[in-house]
Parts: sequence; structure tokens; C-alpha cells
Amino acid sequence: MIVRFRPLGLTIEAEAGKTLLEAAVSAGVEIESVCGGRGTCAKCKVIASNGLSPPSDME
Repeated sequence: MIVRFRPLGLTIEAEAGKTLLEAAVSAGVEIESVCGGRGTCAKCKVIASNGLSPPSDME
């Protein structure tokens, strides 16, 4: 999946099975995540502008 970090002007190819947070960290993008990506602190919340399915119950 192609991921664009608009404020940074960075575009990456995210590996299948990785979360957006994992892809961002792999690309050197600093995103605060107090809970380690478990979704409990909401610090790493992002806005998806297109190309994604509706969120699942887990998301």
C-alpha cells in the first residue's frame, strides 16, 4: 500500500500486514505512541483521506 505523509511530503510503500504506525516508524516518521500502538492512548491517531475500507470493530 502506498502511504503519503502529507505534512512531511514523504511517500512510502508499506509492507502488507504492517500497521500504519509500524510503517511510519520504519520510514523514520516520528509519531507519538505512548501505548505502543495498542490503540488505547489515541496519540498516534491519523486521518486517512482515501483508499481504505471502513474501520473494523477492532479498529
